[in-house]
Amino acid sequence: MPKYLFNLSIITVSQNYSDDLFKCLESTKNLENISEHIIVIPEISLSQKKSLFEIRKNIKFTTDKKKGVYNAINIGIIKSSGKYILLLHGDNILTLDGSKLIHNQILKDVSSTQFGCFFQQKNNIRKIFYNYRISKLNLLMGLYPPHPGLLMKREDIIQLGLYNENYKICSDFDYYLRILSNKIIISYLDKSIIISYQGGISTNGFISIFNIISERIKILNYHYSYNKIVITILILLGYLIKITNNIFYKD
Repeated sequence: MPKYLFNLSIITVSQNYSDDLFKCLESTKNLENISEHIIVIPEISLSQKKSLFEIRKNIKFTTDKKKGVYNAINIGIIKSSGKYILLLHGDNILTLDGSKLIHNQILKDVSSTQFGCFFQQKNNIRKIFYNYRISKLNLLMGLYPPHPGLLMKREDIIQLGLYNENYKICSDFDYYLRILSNKIIISYLDKSIIISYQGGISTNGFISIFNIISERIKILNYHYSYNKIVITILILLGYLIKITNNIFYKD
């Protein structure tokens, strides 16, 4: 049985030193005794590091080479030493119950766990909850859970490998397809552990939506030999379902 330095490695990819990064770290303080927090950031000064160490002690800094978010995530995974791994982006925060829910799953030594995630526009109190199940039909429609809500066991990551850096926007989508094809056991808890603020690379206007659809079709064509027209229709149907959920969801 391998020994781990920590029960949990939290990996945070941040584009810069910011107030959002402070809030992100602040939200993980209740997990400090069982976790390390790895921050992957292009550049950070000694004084900036010092100010972040004042929030929590178990921080490991590493720099990326600006090769994209999935390269940065992979760097964090390689540098991590925890039994479980959780992605928490620099503009994400754990919910008030998030630390307790994560801690409970780790104490139970359960399989990898998919939690839900609240998506929220900044300066807007309305939150939308997401936690689609990992199934072939959902994935064919581009419907899948939020990857920052995925608490992964290291042994499962070793089986799956790292994120595919050839995909610039939807490598998390490819990752869930690999979870399905490799029959990784996932437990589901329909409770949100993360608030994710919308407005990043995958939520920025119609051009971004077009790029997402194009890359998802490319990924699906790699995994399945279905007709491209059929896949395109399914992806568009998935977007319609997601938009409808956004409109009618009540928090």
